[in-house]
Amino acid sequence: MRQGKVYYKDHFAGIITETNEGEYSFQYDRIYLQEHPKEFITFTMPVTEKPYLDKRLFPFFEGLIPEGWLLDIAIKNWKINRNDRMGLLLACCQNCIGAVSVVPIPEDKEELALTLDGKKKKLKKEHFIKLAKVLELSDKQIDGVFRRMISNKPKAIHWIGLSFLSDENKTAWLEILESRYRQLSLFIPH
Repeated sequence: MRQGKVYYKDHFAGIITETNEGEYSFQYDRIYLQEHPKEFITFTMPVTEKPYLDKRLFPFFEGLIPEGWLLDIAIKNWKINRNDRMGLLLACCQNCIGAVSVVPIPEDKEELALTLDGKKKKLKKEHFIKLAKVLELSDKQIDGVFRRMISNKPKAIHWIGLSFLSDENKTAWLEILESRYRQLSLFIPH
């Protein structure tokens, strides 16, 4: 299931959802219903307590997704399939031209789908070293991996800066990058 918070003129209006079965719903938020009963996001979706349901992405939200060369750039940068309409909506529509924007709701807080040495979160360098030993990598190979991670950190920071992400999301990604490097005790030597 994937979801996004829908904002109308900077007011949280509701949630758009794609279920695991590929169906879609849009539900106006209760507070929005009370405070903005006449401010619908589109004529085809008047403000109501009932959820809107469909077997495909609602045409209004389809219309928010970029087209042409801008769509090509988004597909290339985020490596999203052209037919993954919800993925494109969540990736591209945080800063739309117009009154409506869609902000992705993270699916899962887990760092890994499978465990590593019995853990899914707060992994340390020693967990990866243990995995490398099980995979029969030499000490030289293991050291090389960590050296490359350290030497490529400035490149990662540079690419985040060049991305189409909003400044808020760039900052969030940089914070994640820094926290993971600290967690793995990977520091750039001076």
